[in-house]
Amino acid sequence: MKSNSQKLSTALKQDPNNIQLLIETARYFISTKEPGKFLDLFQQIYSLNASSKLPPQIIFSIGQTALESQYWNLASDLFGILQKKDRSSLPLIGPLSEALIKSGRLSEAKNVLEEAIHSQFKPDPGLLTNYAIVLSETGSYDSAEKVYRQVVAIRPNEFLGHYNLAGFLETLGRVDEAITEYKACLDIVPEAPEAINRLSNLAQMQSSQKNSEREKGGTNANMREVYLAIEEKNWDSAVSKLLQNKQSIDAIRWHAAVLELPKEQQDKISMSKFYDPNIQVKRKNLFSHTDPILEEIVSEIKNDPSLVWNRAGKPTRSGFQTHELFQSNRNSTAISQLINKLTDTLLEMPRQEQEKLTGEWSIPIKLSGWGVILKQEGFQKRHIHPEARFSGVLYLRVPSNQDETQASGKGNLCFSSTANESQLQIEPEPGLAVLFPSYFPHGTIPLSSSEERICIAFNVQ
Repeated sequence: MKSNSQKLSTALKQDPNNIQLLIETARYFISTKEPGKFLDLFQQIYSLNASSKLPPQIIFSIGQTALESQYWNLASDLFGILQKKDRSSLPLIGPLSEALIKSGRLSEAKNVLEEAIHSQFKPDPGLLTNYAIVLSETGSYDSAEKVYRQVVAIRPNEFLGHYNLAGFLETLGRVDEAITEYKACLDIVPEAPEAINRLSNLAQMQSSQKNSEREKGGTNANMREVYLAIEEKNWDSAVSKLLQNKQSIDAIRWHAAVLELPKEQQDKISMSKFYDPNIQVKRKNLFSHTDPILEEIVSEIKNDPSLVWNRAGKPTRSGFQTHELFQSNRNSTAISQLINKLTDTLLEMPRQEQEKLTGEWSIPIKLSGWGVILKQEGFQKRHIHPEARFSGVLYLRVPSNQDETQASGKGNLCFSSTANESQLQIEPEPGLAVLFPSYFPHGTIPLSSSEERICIAFNVQ
């Protein structure tokens, strides 16, 4: 016997012009907390052209559901249908620009926002904020700052304007100015936890700048105490503090701290194999070095509007880096093939042991990815991926073969442990994927070649 969901799905496929049936189907899946299943069904049945023929209120409602469910491209397409007839409505341009930004369609977002803002007698602070985000993501930092400050000038007594400006300044490394804005937030909303947490983090970063440069900056006072002990090489104290505070410290940062200890101290905490890159770092030839898909992905990266030089707040130096690619390129065959290939590879891995260390992975596998183009002397600063569970990189294009004395000129990937001693170096090859737990500190040797090194990095959430 068919379930209600199967009956509704079958009926809607047979009669897609039945608006009442479409509404009932949407209500059913949303009431059962399965909006994703409805949105998948909707995309199977309705092309963009067919969607445009639906009543505007239905298009908007489904667009809102898509936005709330993080179906960014679908939300962008549906709101975009309505925007063709109403190019400045705040209730429409707000969610449309948000969806376009989230999906990485930054050029479209910029055009939509500029048209709407220029048509308004008094620019809306919400649209201006989205515009500032677009400018920042495309590397126009000076222009973005002017817009963020314009928002504050329009509404000087609103918390969010100061908070967004503070976050932007923090990303640029202008810590003192960011602190001033976070304090302004507290003048408006005393005891606001968001501002208090950011001020606490910045205070820690200032007081232990040397540690933070090596990705030792923790997110709380407990981490600070751990790294002070590590800096003083007071290993017993560091081990004791790590064990005492394990439950209060994020798992990725906790294991990253363990990696700063000598091996004999690591053994006191856990099995040292968890901290040996020669065991934990995996390599797989995902594609042949001549596979055309590699250059197709290179083209996607080079043509992405979010590709900017030395992206603020990221470890790339003397190189370009994009914003999120995997969500913004759902219609790209090359990116879709890559996502499927990576997902299959990750599902084949015995991840249960890893999940005990880092927490469970999202199932189905949820990936984020971004492109990096290193130029001569370009490199990646030593860092971890605290927002992820598992991470990796796929090399797309590397400098041509050189003699053995220049092997490191390709920008080798370096994994380190035990007080920053390099324990594993991997030479990039086109089509090679390197996968590793997100708590492993890693960076690259500066690229000596005049040729580009292009890769796509990714995280498992």
